[in-house]
Amino acid sequence: MNNVWSAVAPDWRASPDMVALVTGVLNGVIAAVGCVAGGWIADRIGIWWAYFGSGIAIALVAVVMAMMPRTPNTFSLGVLAYAFTNGVAYAAFSAIVLVAIGRGAASTKYATLCSFGNLPVVYMTALDGWVHDHFGTGWMLHTDGLTGAVCIVVAMFVLHLINRRTPAASGAAVANPA
Repeated sequence: MNNVWSAVAPDWRASPDMVALVTGVLNGVIAAVGCVAGGWIADRIGIWWAYFGSGIAIALVAVVMAMMPRTPNTFSLGVLAYAFTNGVAYAAFSAIVLVAIGRGAASTKYATLCSFGNLPVVYMTALDGWVHDHFGTGWMLHTDGLTGAVCIVVAMFVLHLINRRTPAASGAAVANPA
């Protein structure tokens, strides 16, 4: 959604100055605060719980925005809440990548895994834009939230299968480090 906020801002009657503020500087600052919070959360509850929990939070923000009145204040608060939850997800994703890469050829593996992490940004931006153009802002936000929730369920199922099949490896890269 971060790539389409500016395009859909008129639906909330947000002024250009407000859009520039909440999708620019404030978005970056709030996302950074979310990253710090996400690292703290991941350290406390585990990287997978932090990652999937932040994904559910992102989905909830999108769905709540879809149901709220389309006002400039709703736009501002929603975009900034989305930025915060994205920051939490970025930190949790980074923690997962750091655990997954291990020690050998770490910089190559980190760059490779992080580049794969950009793929969902591309296809979700395309999907959000398509849904918006064909069905409107409300459906776009609901689709964004539903897609995130479905992906989390699938990923949790896959991790469950991996942990069930390889219990010796589950302590390393798949399960939460204690």
